[in-house]
Amino acid sequence: MTTLHNEIMNWDFKRIAKNYAILAVVAALVAGCLSVFLLWPQLSGAWSDMAQAGMPLAWRFEGLEEIMEWSLAGYSIGTVGAVSLGTRTLLLVVGLVLLALAAGYWLLVAGWLYQQAVRSDMNGVLWLLLGLVGNLAAVVLFIVYRSVTHVACDDCGGWSPKDAGYCRHCGAALGKNCPVCGEPLRRNDRYCSHCGAVTNQAEEPAF
Repeated sequence: MTTLHNEIMNWDFKRIAKNYAILAVVAALVAGCLSVFLLWPQLSGAWSDMAQAGMPLAWRFEGLEEIMEWSLAGYSIGTVGAVSLGTRTLLLVVGLVLLALAAGYWLLVAGWLYQQAVRSDMNGVLWLLLGLVGNLAAVVLFIVYRSVTHVACDDCGGWSPKDAGYCRHCGAALGKNCPVCGEPLRRNDRYCSHCGAVTNQAEEPAF
C-alpha cells in the first residue's frame, strides 16, 4: 500500500493526461476506420439495397442499423451477408481495447483526486473512492470543497486548511486580513479591495 501511495504521489498527471488524450484520440480514429473497413461489405450492400428500393434517406439510417444488428449476430438479411466469426472476434478485441482505455481514464481521475487530496491535507482514500464512483462529478465536488475549506499559497501554490497560519508546503504566511474590515487580502495588496484601507503589507518583488 505504501509503495502504491508513493507511486501515485510521484505521478505527473498533467503530462500523463496529455499523452493519454493523444493515445485515446488515435485509438478511437483507428478503431473507427478499422470497423468501417471490416464491415464495409455489409454496410455498402445494405445501403445499396435500400437505395434501389427507393427508401427515404431518413429511413435508410434506421434500416441500416437494424440490418447491421442482424448481420453482426450472424444472420443474413436479403443480399447482405452475415459478418464472419473472425471479423466479429476482431471487432470484439477493438471494443475491449477501447473499454480498457475508458477504464484507464477512470482510474487516472481517481488517482489525481487521491494525489491532490493528500497534498491538500485531506482524506486521500475517501476522494479516491469518490473518484471511482463519481469520476468528473467527484472532480467538481473536490474543487468546490477545497476552495471552501482550504486556501492556496501565493508563494508555492500549495493548499493548506484555511485556519492554518502558514503554508504547510513552503512555510509562507497565510490568511492575512485587512486590519480595518477583516476581509482576506491577497499578497502585496497595499490597499484593501473591500474598504480601501491601507493594509501595511510591504510590497515584495515578484520572482
